[in-house]
Amino acid sequence: MAKQTSFREIRYSEKRQKILDNAAKLFAQKDYENVSLEEIGAKLKLNKASLYQYFRARMRFFLIQMQVIEQANVALEKVLESESNPKEKLKEAVKSHVKIVTSNNR
Repeated sequence: MAKQTSFREIRYSEKRQKILDNAAKLFAQKDYENVSLEEIGAKLKLNKASLYQYFRARMRFFLIQMQVIEQANVALEKVLESESNPKEKLKEAVKSHVKIVTSNNR
C-alpha cells in the first residue's frame, strides 16, 4: 500500500519548488556565482535561515543547473535522431536550446 502524502509534505514540496524556480530565474539572469542566498529568498520573503530549512547548503542549488542541462541534452538527442539534414538539425538544436534557457527566465 502506498504511503499517503500529508498536507504538510505537499506544502513543503511546493515551497521548495518555488525556491528552486526563483533561484533558476536569478541564475539565468545573473549567473550562479553572482547570486546570493538573500537574493534568492527576497522575492519569496524568506531569510537565509529559512532557505536552509529547504536546502542545507548553497551547492544544492547546483541541481537547478543540472536540471536545465538535462532538458537541453534530451532536446538535443531528439534533434540528432531526426531525419533532417545537418543544416536543419543545427537550426532546431539552437531553437530548442534558446527555448529551454529562456523558459527558465520568465
